[in-house]
Amino acid sequence: MPLNDIVAIVLRLFSVSWLVQGLTGLAAMAAAFASIPSPYSSPWNYAGPVFLVTVAVATWFLAPGLARLVTPRPEASIELRGLTRYDLYCFAFVFLGSYFVLSSAANAINSTHFYLFLSRTVPQADPQRQTSFYELTQPLITCVAGGLCIAFASRLSKRLLIAERKYEGV
Repeated sequence: MPLNDIVAIVLRLFSVSWLVQGLTGLAAMAAAFASIPSPYSSPWNYAGPVFLVTVAVATWFLAPGLARLVTPRPEASIELRGLTRYDLYCFAFVFLGSYFVLSSAANAINSTHFYLFLSRTVPQADPQRQTSFYELTQPLITCVAGGLCIAFASRLSKRLLIAERKYEGV
């Protein structure tokens, strides 16, 4: 398998990671600002997550070109006996999903416990309760997204291969 194909897969893996982080950030912002109007709720608050989603999408489509730019000439090839693109994509989704779950599970459990504690002891309109809900959404969404990456690795890999073939005109 050509080295630039492997680099493109790695770049696309990062783009999926950035996409999940960006969408998680957008969901967390929307959850935080939807509950109460705030003088701090501004469209600029969404700039970071929107930028991350934009970079993720751009990286996805530019991955083959970027891979050709950063790989040495003449084109190197790595012998991966028995491994296909499908196998690499499956591995990437399971790896990425595991990373998301493992990096956010402890925060999700801790934030859920704290939010449930506050929901029993603090009034609905209290800013501390709103803040704890905001702190809960990001690790919870990231953990769920990681679980979905693991659970649907095979399906997602097949769809990516189909999309890749259509994009490359094969």
